[in-house]
Amino acid sequence: MGTATFVDIIIAILLPPLGVFLKFGCE
Repeated sequence: MGTATFVDIIIAILLPPLGVFLKFGCE
């Protein structure tokens, strides 16, 4: 049951930095 929450937290933490990294990486 806690797995979904754990994954949700991981995604919430990792997605913003990845988006910024990809944004600056492509430019």
